[in-house]
Amino acid sequence: MRLVDARAGRFEQGVVAVILLTGFVFSLSWSIPVAMVIALSGTIFGERGPVARFWLAAVAPRLRGGRSMEPVPVARAQSLLISAGLVLATLVIFSWRLRPSWDTAQYPGRRRHGASRKAGG
Repeated sequence: MRLVDARAGRFEQGVVAVILLTGFVFSLSWSIPVAMVIALSGTIFGERGPVARFWLAAVAPRLRGGRSMEPVPVARAQSLLISAGLVLATLVIFSWRLRPSWDTAQYPGRRRHGASRKAGG
């Protein structure tokens, strides 16, 4: 059975987590699709993906200690699970972006939130 460095997968998960945390803190809804693209690249390309290559080229040579290895199917299953969740979240975001305005579509006579009333009316 072929083994891969588990630390590369953890590094990719950390990159996705930092992107999602940044998006949460600064209310950036586009951070979820960006994280999805990074996670999907890891799922599709595996150890040939951009984040894993960066890990192997720049980060891994500087670390000391033993390498933790895991079977390829386990690494692929973890990446697939994260990617599936992010694809679902991206679809939810895009469905909310494409929905009609609740104020005008369902309640045509209703004023928009924040609309000011005329004085004395």
